Amino acid sequence: MLTMENPVLTAHRAQYEKLRAEIENVQWRSKAENRDLTEDELRQIEEKSEQLRNVADQIEYLVRNQERQNAVAAVATRIGMDTNGIPRDSAEWAPLGTSVPMPIAEDKPRLAHKIMPSREEMNELYRAVQDGRNLRFTVSAAQDAHTRAAITTTDTGTPAVALDYGRLREPRRLAIAAGIPTTDVAGVSEAVYPVFGSEGAADIVEEGALKPEYDDVSEGSATPQVISLWTDYSRQVSWTMPSFEIRLRQKLAARLCAREDQLLIGRVNATTGVQTYTAGTGESPVDSLLVAAGMVLSSDVGAEPNLVAINPADLVRLFGSSTGGFGESPEENLRLRLRGMDVYPTSAVAAGSAVVGAWDTCAQVVIGLQPTWTVDSLSQVKNNLITVLVEEALTLAIDEPTGFVKVTFATAE
Repeated sequence: MLTMENPVLTAHRAQYEKLRAEIENVQWRSKAENRDLTEDELRQIEEKSEQLRNVADQIEYLVRNQERQNAVAAVATRIGMDTNGIPRDSAEWAPLGTSVPMPIAEDKPRLAHKIMPSREEMNELYRAVQDGRNLRFTVSAAQDAHTRAAITTTDTGTPAVALDYGRLREPRRLAIAAGIPTTDVAGVSEAVYPVFGSEGAADIVEEGALKPEYDDVSEGSATPQVISLWTDYSRQVSWTMPSFEIRLRQKLAARLCAREDQLLIGRVNATTGVQTYTAGTGESPVDSLLVAAGMVLSSDVGAEPNLVAINPADLVRLFGSSTGGFGESPEENLRLRLRGMDVYPTSAVAAGSAVVGAWDTCAQVVIGLQPTWTVDSLSQVKNNLITVLVEEALTLAIDEPTGFVKVTFATAE
């Protein structure tokens, strides 16, 4: 079956190529004239690059949408219906007994936004400080935002060398490590969701007998909590230490993520229905975690545990050996994995305990405010101070509590 490309997608592709050609023309012109880019040319490149990213995001969305439409159209033709579900002539129907493949959604679940700004966003923050402007924006969700290169400058023409200081590092955080999908709500509004319990099982019944029912569904609620952190610093620091900007934001982002981890672990610990396991005397932590993994596997969540959250003080009890777990001696890379589960060290978990869970299946991160950065260059100008603030609002909604096990290790001898 021939499918035509969406004309809107075609137009966006043309716009993308046009913008790309314009950027290349500006760059080649300066190269041909054997000179540096002018301020005006740099500004043109930045503006067109931003437009290019927006168009690319639209193209990606339209391509996915068209692929889904094509899959539905193909299946509809196969089973003798049009795309609106109306039967065609019976002669066009698939032969009786023919296996009809159904479309399967291949889109990965959307994860929490990045915390650190991209290089382009970082540059805009830097310029706002230099210009004495206030600026507030939400961090880009683009997956490659931290690897995309950019030509940058301040309005004075001085290179923004802060952006050349190392790499923009995204802090480690539980929400990303565990692959927890996200859902959005309006601000800090309460989110209500179904919680699926463990009572009620399928069974084989005789003809005429009452069939079993699953009705262990209750109502859960979660309200995003605002996490924030700010710092004041002088304009002289910004002028004389260009690398200070990027290092400061990385520090604020790391501390924000640490508090976010505490919130998520706290939600697990406070949720009714989460399984528990206390190790027997002399039982090794590795054995305890395997028992907990078995408890998740034997529950009705229908998924494998994918991550163990553990206190850093207990890592030695899991991996304390001179021989690497993958055959090297000593271990060449820091790879904390146990029987296919990632091991995530965090002080949010109490020493002597752990949380084993199918995080990516049994919970969702509820986001009320995506990570947002604010630069205030004006309110404290008489004190020659600049304020930078980062904040977000989120919580964890656990819809299948039995997919988590809180483990208490045996006391170390």
